[in-house]
Formats: sequence, structure tokens, C-alpha cells
Amino acid sequence: MVEIRTECNTLLKENMIFNISNPETRRVDEFKQIQASSVAAIGHNCGQAGWVGRLEKIIKTTFDAVGKGWFNIHETSKETYEFGKLKKFLTLVNFMMQDTVLTMCQQSVREFTDFILKYVPTDTKIIATNEVQNTFNKKIYTAEDSDYDELPFTDVPAAEHNEYQGTMVWLHGLYDKNKDPEPLFDLDLILKQGNLIPTYSTPPEDIVIKIMSVFDDGIEIL
Repeated sequence: MVEIRTECNTLLKENMIFNISNPETRRVDEFKQIQASSVAAIGHNCGQAGWVGRLEKIIKTTFDAVGKGWFNIHETSKETYEFGKLKKFLTLVNFMMQDTVLTMCQQSVREFTDFILKYVPTDTKIIATNEVQNTFNKKIYTAEDSDYDELPFTDVPAAEHNEYQGTMVWLHGLYDKNKDPEPLFDLDLILKQGNLIPTYSTPPEDIVIKIMSVFDDGIEIL
């Protein structure tokens, strides 16, 4: 049972349904292809060639030499199996597997949702044809914030601690939490022959549809 739990924990630690590790600006179709590859990989890693196969191997290896008794995996009598302890053990393993899949789904959905929402502004103001102001939800960090309670002060004179603290907060705000995100998708304005108004290379409604299809494919693979 310990080995089975270890395999379940390893699966959760090393796998997520969606790929949000490298949020570069990309074409919509390229983003969808990357997510499709991630979804296919999770299906392989969780299937017979991966997680399920390893669990099956653990069970067979552990009980193969047990022989007759409560945990006889070679039992051919259905009635004996129904009253044996092997069925209860396999039922418990099944529950552990279901819990692992559920946890992976919940974590992946939460991370993917937060990832997408990070690029959705709370307010958009169109100033001119070449100037748009987007407002994003951002946390304002201060020197009293818990993230900075234990900043290293090695070799920093005591008289400069406050200035050092403020500088570290400013740097974190500039390069990490408080920086507006770069665009998630790269779009072109295309003026087709005979049209007076240019159109996007990918219609906005298609972007929503493709993101939703990525989400649906990721959930269905499990």
C-alpha cells in the first residue's frame, strides 16, 4: 500500500493536465497545439503504459507468491473472491486512484483558470486607435508584507536595513508580482481586398472557443 500511495503522490507532483510553465506570447493555434500535447502526455502518463501499469505491476509482484488464502490473485472462484480480503484491498486501491485523479483535475483546473484570468483586464480604456490602457488585478506589496518578513540582511549594516528592505520590495514588484502580463496571444490585423475595415487574424470569439476546447479536452482525457 505504501508503494501505491508513493506512485499516486509522484503522479500528482510531476504531472498537470495543462502546460502553463512557459507563458510566452504565441499564436492562438500554437497555444492550442501546446496544450493538446500536454493533454496527450497526461493521458499516456496515467494510462496502461504509465501510472496504471506501474500500480498493476506492484500488485502482481506483491501478491504473486502469496498462494492460497485471503490475497490469492490467482483465485478463479468468484464466490471466494467476493468474500476474500483481496477484493477489499483492490476496492481501496480504486478509491485511492479516484482520489488522485480528482485531485489532479482540481489542481489543474484551478491553475489553468488562474493562468487565463491573469491575462484578462478588469478594465479597458480605448484612448486612441494606437493607445489602449488595460487595468489588471495586482497585489500591492509593502515592506510589512509577509513575503518579505525574512529578507536576508547578511553583511548589510543595521542602519541600511530599512532602505534595503524597501529596495527588495521594489525589485519584487518590478520583476515579479506587480508587473502587467505580456499579451498571451499574438494577433494580426488583416485588411482583405474589398473590405474597408481590417479584421483580426483570429476572431475574438474563436479564441474563446479554442480555450474552452482545450479545457474540455483536458478534463475528458482523465
